[in-house]
Amino acid sequence: MIVGAAKFPDTLHVLIMAGGSGTRFWPKSRSKKPKQLLALWDDKTLIEHTVERFAKHLPQKNIWIVTTEALVAPTREVLGAKYKDVRFLGEPAAKNTAACILWGTHEIARADAGATVAVMPADHYIGDEDAFGHAVLEAVVNSTFGGGLVTLGIRPNRPETGYGYIELPEVPKKSVPKAIAVKAFVEKPDLRTAIRYLESGKYVWNAGMFIFAAKTGLDAFAKTMPELAKLFNDAYSSSAGFSAAAAYGKIEKRDAVSVDYGVMEPALSKGIAVSTVPVECGWNDVGSFPALEEIDCTTKGDVVVLESHSNIVQTDTGLVALLGVNDLVVVRDGDVVLVASKERAQDVKALLEKVRAKHPEKL
Repeated sequence: MIVGAAKFPDTLHVLIMAGGSGTRFWPKSRSKKPKQLLALWDDKTLIEHTVERFAKHLPQKNIWIVTTEALVAPTREVLGAKYKDVRFLGEPAAKNTAACILWGTHEIARADAGATVAVMPADHYIGDEDAFGHAVLEAVVNSTFGGGLVTLGIRPNRPETGYGYIELPEVPKKSVPKAIAVKAFVEKPDLRTAIRYLESGKYVWNAGMFIFAAKTGLDAFAKTMPELAKLFNDAYSSSAGFSAAAAYGKIEKRDAVSVDYGVMEPALSKGIAVSTVPVECGWNDVGSFPALEEIDCTTKGDVVVLESHSNIVQTDTGLVALLGVNDLVVVRDGDVVLVASKERAQDVKALLEKVRAKHPEKL
């Protein structure tokens, strides 16, 4: 991948995490059509945007998508023939991100012993692709020569309570890609703490993007999650050959955790070097409908409004007309219409419990 005058090595492999249900985007998202398979701001789905971000400059065989077995076929269909050489790993069960990243890293290492792995979510928005590319390049270089784990940290612009944070000695004022040693990973804060983090200039948002040499990643799992690492090592050395179903069936509840909790947070205490590249790239995790307002996409489809303000409206068929209403989320998908106040839009999951009881076929 060309970024300025530099070039990503052909040994870079991208592991795209494409699981999850995306319930906060119901009714557009359903059990067989989660968030990453939605087109929320243009005609491309989120997974298409993510794959394209790297497929422009890397061989498709260097792009791996790990998702549930049930979503492999729908995801392939969305990507179509254009991305026919992208590789898929279908998880037989949902065991959180540590397991899927460990499995993906094993597969990448078997395909390319000298690989560097970039773990990326499938469903995030990147407004500044150039800034993002420079940050990824810095992380690749640092992980290659520094020998540790590297994350991308989003420079915060508000006191956000919905994200985990990474504490650094200091976040540089200028957005120049540079890996900085991590002091600590911290959980989602309350508002007062988030304000303090923002004012200190020493914290970045943890965006769930990780870069490491494949061997370094496997060693880190062995040190931080030894039972899970042994389980996969044994599965790969089995005389019967590796079976994802067999391996996943043996994962204990204690190991069905996020990679942040299982690997990144304890890494420092295990003597593993961890650094972060702060970046401003117009990032948004698009966690719910109101996030579309942040990326300047408040309407999609046939929408007419009169004396109505600060609404988010999406319709896949037919006309939606608003008169004299403000701060609403209105979504029409097929035969389902959602109307919610923006301040309650993240609570759609609670509403789905009532929908499940009356209309389970609508989920």
